[in-house]
Amino acid sequence: MTRKARRTSLIGAFLDHRVTRFVVASLIVVSLLPYDGLERALRPWLLVAFGAEVFLRITRMGVERGRERGELLFLFIDLLAWASFLPLEHLLPVGIDTTWLRGLRLVRLLVLIRFTRYLAQDVWRVLTRREQLQQLGLVTAAVLALSFFSAVVLSHLLPADEPVPGSFWEKMWWSFRQVESPDNLVPHLDRHPLVVITSLGLTITGIFVFSYLIGVGTTVVDLVLRAERRRPVPLHAHTLVVGPMAESELLVREFVRIHEKNRALRRISPRDLWRWLTDKHHPRPRRHALPHMALLGPDAEPPAYLYEPEMRWVVYRQGDGVEEESLDLVAATLAKRAILLAPPSAVRDPDAITLSRLSAFRAENAEAHVFVEVRRSENAEVVRAVGGAGTFPLDASRVVGLFLCHHLLVPGVDRLFEELLSARGSEIYTHLYVDPWEHGALEQLAAAAGASGDGTISFRALQRFAHERHRVTLLGVFLGDRIARLERDLVPVDRLDAWVNPTDPASIEGAEALDRIPVSRLQGVFGICDTYVPLRGAARAMLEARVDPAETREGHAILDAIDRGVDPTMKRIVVVGWGSALPALVDALAHFVPGVHLHVVLGTMPPEAGRWLRRLGARAPDADGEGQDAELEGQGRLSVERCHRDELAELAAGAASGADAAIFLADLEASDSDATVSMRVLRFAKALDPQAARARTSTGRVAPLRLLVELDSRRRGAQLEGHLAITQARCASELVLVSTEQIKNYFMVHSAFVPGITAIYERLLGSRGQEVVRLPVRPAKKPGATFTFGGLRDALAERHAIPIALLVDGALVVNPPHDRRFERRALEAIYAVADMDALPELFP
Repeated sequence: MTRKARRTSLIGAFLDHRVTRFVVASLIVVSLLPYDGLERALRPWLLVAFGAEVFLRITRMGVERGRERGELLFLFIDLLAWASFLPLEHLLPVGIDTTWLRGLRLVRLLVLIRFTRYLAQDVWRVLTRREQLQQLGLVTAAVLALSFFSAVVLSHLLPADEPVPGSFWEKMWWSFRQVESPDNLVPHLDRHPLVVITSLGLTITGIFVFSYLIGVGTTVVDLVLRAERRRPVPLHAHTLVVGPMAESELLVREFVRIHEKNRALRRISPRDLWRWLTDKHHPRPRRHALPHMALLGPDAEPPAYLYEPEMRWVVYRQGDGVEEESLDLVAATLAKRAILLAPPSAVRDPDAITLSRLSAFRAENAEAHVFVEVRRSENAEVVRAVGGAGTFPLDASRVVGLFLCHHLLVPGVDRLFEELLSARGSEIYTHLYVDPWEHGALEQLAAAAGASGDGTISFRALQRFAHERHRVTLLGVFLGDRIARLERDLVPVDRLDAWVNPTDPASIEGAEALDRIPVSRLQGVFGICDTYVPLRGAARAMLEARVDPAETREGHAILDAIDRGVDPTMKRIVVVGWGSALPALVDALAHFVPGVHLHVVLGTMPPEAGRWLRRLGARAPDADGEGQDAELEGQGRLSVERCHRDELAELAAGAASGADAAIFLADLEASDSDATVSMRVLRFAKALDPQAARARTSTGRVAPLRLLVELDSRRRGAQLEGHLAITQARCASELVLVSTEQIKNYFMVHSAFVPGITAIYERLLGSRGQEVVRLPVRPAKKPGATFTFGGLRDALAERHAIPIALLVDGALVVNPPHDRRFERRALEAIYAVADMDALPELFP
């Protein structure tokens, strides 16, 4: 964007801002109040204020092309209104109460029309449509005809002594008043019968006429409202969501909630303002925007949830994301970020439609960050190539598969992810050093680190400082070259590398030393906290404060009590049904569980399933259900069995004999996937052999069969839990429900709201690097012992792990204060970020 275009955009945004319009309208109203001396006292200030407004409008029109035809008329009205503030009674030989001078002041009222011109234009367009003109003309003609005929009858038949208006036009006006309102009905029956009958007839006819007018008015209002929804939204630097809005209620609600949770960002802190005024190096306080969202969907009416009070900042427009006119309705050119949702699963080749929407959006807006939902993993690179820089394909199938793997291998991780990915608890936030002040502070920090050492800083010291001062659990840092803000306050996060868990030197390629962060490459931090404000404060304080590397030895006793053998090992797993998440799930399980045996039971064999099996080197099952097994990573094995859809549950129950877990995937071919999967789980539990359903862990203790069920709706899961409770004890099963729609929407919202979060979760969920692990803790032998989370953090750092949550007496505590004391006997497990492959060595 050129400097002139940027200046014009700023002028237009200032003039069209609601505060500016409110001030101008208020000044006009004050200037017209009939109080002696008020206008004369305010005239100099009003002259300057309106003169500045006229000057800005002339400047804007001078460089802006394609202006509306009415702009010149409104500019002329503005000039007349401004001229009315001049002391014309002194400049011209006229008095102050001259009629034309008083009329000139009333021109100021016409300025107010500018603020409602769009509504007036809509009303004018609707009223001048042919059908509306015909209806209004018919009613007008009928009323005039009735009045005329009644006046003729009264003129010829009414006696001369009857006290009714004498002239013909007065009789016509009297007749019209009878039609216009029932209140004008003749009040007494002592009048001439002709007058009474005429008045009664005209009044009854008027009721029908005005009922018809009310219907016409209702139609006009409805058409005006429809025209309002076809007007471009007056937004800039907003979030645009394109896709099926009726199915995206969870995404919109979560986006509004996380903005509301971070509402402190809308206010400028007095402390930051004071530091900015007293310290020239401190960054200027910034006020973040409200949760402005524009939704573009295929339905004519907005979804019902948009009428709720908390959705007042969300607007909806009907259209298709591939059409330029539809993108103009949602101000796509001015959007800061866009979320492109995939069409419903029933649509063939949904990624092609999403890709065409991405191409159309990029033709309008090349700067915004775009988050694209991809259904097939192989299309992610194509999306990235078409979208260019700032495009983030979100492989929904792979994300769901990785989440399913972690839900299976890490007991209780579903509660942790629900808090980390929703606005109800603590989340992962990022802070990038993009302000000039931060760049200068980084250079000073690098110089100090180079003068006193090797130019690095201890990550464990940063962890301790952030958690004790700001209650932020640091998970890692961003490394790369210096970056600055882009247009619309965007941050180029795709140019940086996210280093998760720097306490482990193997967590990033090229790490030279344990726990050492090169300051010259440090570009940001990320961690877990309640809102973004604590992380921002911690990240900026690190640049100025002296970070103390001291640590405590309090939590080391807990390390010896960690017993990974408490959680059963998942070696034999049965998968029921085909789902798009199955390839990613199988790859992750094969990596994390060496020697795993996966038995997949299919009811249908879609083409993508056959292609996937061929890539693995397996032969798809034939009509008899027999196929060839495939070898997986880590000496794992994959076997596939095929049967009729109605026999899936019973066949899976037979295959689950001696299995550790059974996974039920969503059925994409069913008309109601949740109902179909729920029925399969119930039939599976009924057909399961109670004795064969009990698997044994490596320690010989009996462990229940874990049932991992993929559903779209979390509410359906609650119903399934109630139905399954009857047979759950019989089959000794443990039910884990995973709402894929919830996971996908939460993940997309946080990806759009938090810069760089996509790369972080890619490392936390991916099958290589750092993952979320569960460290079970044996009961304490010594009663009364306590510990702090800070001490536990320092102790686990020596084992290359970062604690993020504790399971205490069955309650999950995420990111507790560093000095909060917990009873040792109540600690059941620790959730941490660590290398899952290295756990046998770190915690043997």
